[in-house]
Amino acid sequence: MVVLVNAISIKEGGALVVVKRLLQNFLLHRPDIDWHVMVDPDLVNESFFNQEGIKAWSLDRKGCNSLMICMWYEAGLPRLVRKIGADVVFSLTNYLPVFSRLPSLLLVQHAGHFSACFEACQKQEFPGLANRLAWQLKKQWVRRSIDNATMVTVQTEALANAITQERSFLPDTVKVVPHGLGLLEIGRVKTLSKDRPWRVGYITKYGVQKNFLVLFKAIAQLQNAGHDVCLVLTLYPQTQHCPKLMAQVKAVGIEPCIENHGEVEQEQIVDLYDSLDLFVFPSLCESFGFPMLEAMSRGLPLLVSDTPGNLEIVGDTTLSFGANDVDGLAKKIVRVMSDSKVYAEASKGSLKRAQTFSWQKAAHATLALLDEIVAENCGEKYDH
Repeated sequence: MVVLVNAISIKEGGALVVVKRLLQNFLLHRPDIDWHVMVDPDLVNESFFNQEGIKAWSLDRKGCNSLMICMWYEAGLPRLVRKIGADVVFSLTNYLPVFSRLPSLLLVQHAGHFSACFEACQKQEFPGLANRLAWQLKKQWVRRSIDNATMVTVQTEALANAITQERSFLPDTVKVVPHGLGLLEIGRVKTLSKDRPWRVGYITKYGVQKNFLVLFKAIAQLQNAGHDVCLVLTLYPQTQHCPKLMAQVKAVGIEPCIENHGEVEQEQIVDLYDSLDLFVFPSLCESFGFPMLEAMSRGLPLLVSDTPGNLEIVGDTTLSFGANDVDGLAKKIVRVMSDSKVYAEASKGSLKRAQTFSWQKAAHATLALLDEIVAENCGEKYDH
């Protein structure tokens, strides 16, 4: 069997973790498959994508702009399928060709395309006709890709439900395959430390849906109530969004409480998580939320906003708060950090929940879907 993995627009973050972890397990469990991977030009020479069992492809760096990538989907992707004799395309980018149908498994990793809340945040952050038009074009492309795919997979039931309800699909049409634990391994139960400031972490990159201000205001309340607290962030100072967030920090008066590490290397991320006492995840919309899993894997108690996707990931072992409830978040931070028993139970619950997620299980389930698609198509590799 020949599989073309489409990751052309994936450069970093959780989506790149998914590509690498799944491929790692694919190679381990199915050495009989010829794996071809379409990657971003910056990644094509990376050793991971040039190991035995993988053939890496990419576009010329000069032609890797938005328009050229759109054209590649319509012409280049079908051409590459023919060239390598691919039996199935596994696209992890949310997109497939609009005017060609290929035997394909489409992984939708952007819940924002099916979230009114995310769209409202997007409009507020990027006003203007051009930005609205670009977002609508992307949204329609995702929908056409879903309709053209042989099979669709997502990481949560919450996103599956959103897609099936909007597209009027049968409930089992979109297959749910939860992924593994991001980059980290299972740690140990944490104990409450009372001899230093509370180290509260929100380890994430910026996104319009990340809801930082609610957390900033909650930390301000704790500070004003006399609690010694430190908020640990990983915001890139070089991005256009960081100054805006730092202005919010200044406006609520918590500058002395902030410890911002910027971009953290993989080798340092375990130590950063392990330095925390509590992890707060106020995000309004997530496809999977790898930071939640990473925090749970290190035994951190979690407080998460009560969105369906977040609650599905953390299960019933984690405390939640209303997504815009500053008072509720502040009170629950105090509750966890002031009660050793509550803290220990939350830590144990995080570890127990984290152990239910596995890249090996995700790879097995995805391989089963690819096998099913190939069997159904009986060698018909593409259809214009």
